[in-house]
Amino acid sequence: MHTKDYRDIIGGGIIILLGLFIAAYALNTLAIGTPRRMGPGFFPIGIGVLLVCFGIGIAVPAFFREGTMEQIEWRPLFAISASLLAFGLCVTPFGLVPAIAALVAVSALADSKLTIPAVLGLIASLSLICYVIFDLGLGLTLPMLRWPF
Repeated sequence: MHTKDYRDIIGGGIIILLGLFIAAYALNTLAIGTPRRMGPGFFPIGIGVLLVCFGIGIAVPAFFREGTMEQIEWRPLFAISASLLAFGLCVTPFGLVPAIAALVAVSALADSKLTIPAVLGLIASLSLICYVIFDLGLGLTLPMLRWPF
């Protein structure tokens, strides 16, 4: 039985939709200009068109080759989405270090092989890297630790 490569069809379709969105948004909100005097919308429209072309290049050949529809793993999908939400909810009231800890702790639920010492090491190393980059390197006023109570 001949089946299509659904993974590449879906991936190409998502890239096409992303490219169409970028190009349409830039077309409606930014001035395009001309090739000689490019406006701020010229580059995003070009990127959107390139994404559409790449998406077509991925999706069209997938209709002519065999493949299988892979099962969606729901636990990693929900864990990563929830970790981004936890980071966003924690960064303003508690600071960057607790937000990183929440992000790593919740996203660790996506992998059953990750151990507690590995999670703690990842929290410590990411917190140190963010401190060095954002506080020391860039001098941003993002608080590392804030106690709201």
